[in-house]
Amino acid sequence: IRDWGVTGVQTCALPISVRSVLVDLDTSALVGIGDLFLPGSPWPETVAFLARQDLTAHLGEGAVWGEGVGDRSGLGADEENFRLFAVTASHLVLRFERYQVGPGALGAPEATIPWSSLVGLVDPLGPVGHLLP
Repeated sequence: IRDWGVTGVQTCALPISVRSVLVDLDTSALVGIGDLFLPGSPWPETVAFLARQDLTAHLGEGAVWGEGVGDRSGLGADEENFRLFAVTASHLVLRFERYQVGPGALGAPEATIPWSSLVGLVDPLGPVGHLLP
């Protein structure tokens, strides 16, 4: 089940904040994005690179800010930047807060990364290992 908690101001159609929670249905434990990957792997750098590619492809060249721009932490290789995530059978789905990666007019943009691009980084014995191709 994928459901984003998005809140906004009544007079504005654009989301202001986004929340997500992933729960392991076998253990009832909360799952953080770092739990999906092999310890010590360069997943943050890879996810940052692939998310930027996907956002640029969908939003257009120049729509996504460079590092250090905006009032949020952007797309740097920091686990905290990818705390809003969901999983599908074929993709890791990332959501970004308004102003995190680009102008507020973008709302809360979403990037998708195919599991096939994350082979070797995803823990095959972890919560999404069964989704690897």
